[in-house]
Formats: sequence, C-alpha cells, structure tokens
Amino acid sequence: MQFDNLFDKQLRELSEEQAWVLQVLGQHRSALLSTLEGTLERARSGFVASSLESLLRLGLVECRDEVWRLTWTGTGVANWREQKVWLKLLPAGMRLTEPRDGENGSEIGPSCDLYRQTLFAHGRCWCGRSRREHLASPEAAQSDVANGIGDRAVGEGGV
Repeated sequence: MQFDNLFDKQLRELSEEQAWVLQVLGQHRSALLSTLEGTLERARSGFVASSLESLLRLGLVECRDEVWRLTWTGTGVANWREQKVWLKLLPAGMRLTEPRDGENGSEIGPSCDLYRQTLFAHGRCWCGRSRREHLASPEAAQSDVANGIGDRAVGEGGV
C-alpha cells in the first residue's frame, strides 16, 4: 500500500537503526544519550550516537544541553511509523488514516472536519484533538456518520 504523506516519505529514507532510535526517543519524549543507549542496549556499539547524528542532520531530532528530543517533524515520523505497525491488523474494509498538512498526531494542528483515528494514541485524531472534541462539532459528527465511523473509532472493537 502506497501512502503520500510527508512522514511516510521521510520514514522510507531512514535506515532501520535510525527508525528505531527515532521511535525510542519518541516514547521517551526527551532523553540523555546514555538513556537511549541503555534502552537499546542490544544495539551495536555506536548505533545510537551515529543514528542520532544522522537524524539531527535530517531535522528529525534536536539536542540541547545533551538532552535529545524529537522535532515537530520527527514526532510525526515516529507517530507514522507506529501507525503503520497496525496496517496488517486492520479489519477488512478499514483503511489506515493519514495526517494532513500541519498535523503530526501529537500537537494540536489546524482546524479539522473529519475524525481520523490514530492507532498509536487511542481516541485521538491526527489533528491532535480527541474524538470527544470532534463529536462536539456537528460537521465532524456528520462526516463520521458519512464515512461509516458512527460511534465506533477505528481503534475500537478488535483493533
């Protein structure tokens, strides 16, 4: 399945090592290099440091006072990587939701008229808002019904 969002394009350009470091840093939100190396202790020597340096050059991470954290785009790539894990587990007829411009799945993005379940954060839309916030909007609730979501989020009921 081919996707056409910024995060998928960047994820395809990362090595497996870079993708793992990005994912682990995303789970920690920020971390010292020693913490990341400890988390990925089975990794080859230098794996984390070299991956962080290359991710820094790509603009996906930043380092301040020896603490590493994801950039806005890095957060989106890490979230997208986790979202894609669910691809093979989706029930027949359901598709993987994608972010729109200005959305990374963690921070509040632009106004949104369609709830698009993030599978990495239950009950959240790619725009960063909760399902409840979407249901409060009559336009969003109507678009949910029109798209067959109704009262059931993609992440509920067996996924």
